[in-house]
Amino acid sequence: MKTISIRGILIASFFIGFAITGVSAQQMPLEPGSGYSGSIGMAPPPIGGNYPDSMCAPPPPPVKCRPSGPAPCFPSPNAGYGCPPPTCMPGPYIEPSVYVGYLYKDHGAGINVQFNEGDVLGITSSRNDFTLQGVWLELAAPVALSQNVGFFLSVAHLFPVQTTALESYQLLDGAAKREWNPDIQWWELDTALTCRLCPALTGIAGFRWSSFMVNFGAATNQVNFSTSPDQAQLTVNAYIPLLGLALQCDPTCNSSFKAAFLGFPALPGGVDFQETLTPTETDSTRFSGPTNYRSGYFYEALAEASTRMGPCSVGALVRFDAIHTNRTHDFTLDGAARTADVLFDRRNWIFGGKIGFIF
Repeated sequence: MKTISIRGILIASFFIGFAITGVSAQQMPLEPGSGYSGSIGMAPPPIGGNYPDSMCAPPPPPVKCRPSGPAPCFPSPNAGYGCPPPTCMPGPYIEPSVYVGYLYKDHGAGINVQFNEGDVLGITSSRNDFTLQGVWLELAAPVALSQNVGFFLSVAHLFPVQTTALESYQLLDGAAKREWNPDIQWWELDTALTCRLCPALTGIAGFRWSSFMVNFGAATNQVNFSTSPDQAQLTVNAYIPLLGLALQCDPTCNSSFKAAFLGFPALPGGVDFQETLTPTETDSTRFSGPTNYRSGYFYEALAEASTRMGPCSVGALVRFDAIHTNRTHDFTLDGAARTADVLFDRRNWIFGGKIGFIF
């Protein structure tokens, strides 16, 4: 398949425009005083001149207005429009799209538990780090309600591969560890409104629901732990406000480059972590229950390049996102009220492509 050079298209467009401009210039009088005030270089017939039989009056002078038909990507500075600049894709329209990519770990994900007011069965803290990678599938439906306002809806799911987890424990008299075989379920639902602030800048305001669940089971390679079948579960339901800006550049009306940054200085939602602890020569205990929010944040950066081929659009995407939350957990141990600090982090990259259908 031959690759169409954007640079070649721009050069060809320049020469075609130059040729058209030259032809138009030959049809215009060169006298400084010629032409209507609304259109330079177009001289009307003299008053009282002869007109065709079908015309009883001279044609009205041209007026600067938005041209009919598809608007250019970037209007000429001399166009003099009295309304917002036109876009390559006048609304309304809808572009259902399918994104497929590989989600690759940056630092994967991890949960850290720090016990306060002393130890729990000789354990003072634990850290569970697990890999996070697999095939990311996203179905999106961006809708242009007008040339300046749009709506976005998407649903995504991760199909994990090669997941492993290593949990390490700090003991009063040493350290312990064990490995898990995690089962990960990750769903996301996004909805947002977009508003064009200027020709190349768009504001984004919306909401994301992120459901992230991990079941840790079949612990292996246990050090300073009994061989009992302990289990652990992590559930993170995040309700994230989306606020951000997107930049867009359209070299031609068939190609587009986009970059966006989203974020929020808090991470509303719930985090629930449960684990059965059975260190060697001790009784088993269950650490469980909901947590209380203390702090958190979310941010995401993405870049997309796409080109239009008839009614379809194809492109490539790269995206990085990260969430962090700090929680406290209240629990009771041997009749005494205890607390623990629970931290959850997740950072990852997505590299992939998209295909869309424009209606």
